[in-house]
Amino acid sequence: MQGAVVQMISHGFVAGAMFPCIGVMYDRLHSRQIADYGGVINRMPKFAALFLLFSMANAGLPATSDSSVSSSSSWAPCSSTSGSASWPPPP
Repeated sequence: MQGAVVQMISHGFVAGAMFPCIGVMYDRLHSRQIADYGGVINRMPKFAALFLLFSMANAGLPATSDSSVSSSSSWAPCSSTSGSASWPPPP
């Protein structure tokens, strides 16, 4: 249940960040054509970096959003910190 809560909170942050980013793009360019968005990084480099970060988090790229938490915890049963546990478990 805890992982699902983390996913929901992360989705809320990422989705909430994407809406203002799209709004800023439209307010600056007054167009919805993808071809007109070329060169945004030259005009607004900090915004372009944030937009890229939020886009990667929206896609679920590792080390963005909550995917780093979920991927590291999914490997927890495979790693051994005490030396007494072994993988795979004995039959």
